[in-house]
Amino acid sequence: MAGGRAVTAYCSGIIEIEGKGKIGFQASRAVSGDPADDHALVTGLVTGGTGAYDGVDGEMDLTPPATADGTWRAEFR
Repeated sequence: MAGGRAVTAYCSGIIEIEGKGKIGFQASRAVSGDPADDHALVTGLVTGGTGAYDGVDGEMDLTPPATADGTWRAEFR
């Protein structure tokens, strides 16, 4: 909660899978300000793709890094 109000973070991005193409996505989630929530799973919508992923749609889950290496994990369905 920021300033007594709930905040929602919105993002969009492109994930490139080397040699195969790119996948575009949009996602949002509530941000509470609680550091324990920093590692919450984010579910987004697949908005399109290129190459092998031309015309894709569906959902994806983004899992924030659990370790200091900063690696996010994306799963598509």
